[in-house]
Amino acid sequence: FWDATENRETDAFTELPTAGRWRFTDGGETIVSLVRGRVSQRRGRNFQEETLLMDIGPRPSNSGPVARGPASATFAPDVPLLAVGSANGRVEVWDWKRRERVRELTAGEGVVSALGFLGKGTRLVIESGAQGTLALREWELASGREARSWPTPGGFRSHVFSPDEKQIVALGSGGAHWHIDLVTGRATRLNFDLRS
Repeated sequence: FWDATENRETDAFTELPTAGRWRFTDGGETIVSLVRGRVSQRRGRNFQEETLLMDIGPRPSNSGPVARGPASATFAPDVPLLAVGSANGRVEVWDWKRRERVRELTAGEGVVSALGFLGKGTRLVIESGAQGTLALREWELASGREARSWPTPGGFRSHVFSPDEKQIVALGSGGAHWHIDLVTGRATRLNFDLRS
């Protein structure tokens, strides 16, 4: 943690969650995180006071009975939801404040490699699949139905939504990048290379 007023480091987590597995809540007063299947809330000076909210345990794997942790996970920015993807195409959506699973989705076969919430937690974008069948899928969470999908040759390393949630730019493996217009559903390959 960095104190911007004093321009110095004040403290650090001993177990820093990976990208997408933590977020600030309560106007920046607390942090909620997912580490090794445990959802915790941190508060207090330098966020050192930790409270366990729930233990969702290890996730299923397609190569054995359990995996060490989720294949992917993300917190919704506006509501207390957490999506957790597994190595076998399943996604669980949790309300971390109420400590309950609110939806379970089957997003095809293979690893769920990326997740992102849209529409204040009403929709979820999931990248999943096995080699040759990878796709980016948009799901309506109220109905639990897949709304639409786009093939993703080679898979994505990451994606970002526009602030108005009408577009996605997805950065792919091997230089294949895509722009997806969520209003029209049209996907266009971008012609630029970020590799140096």
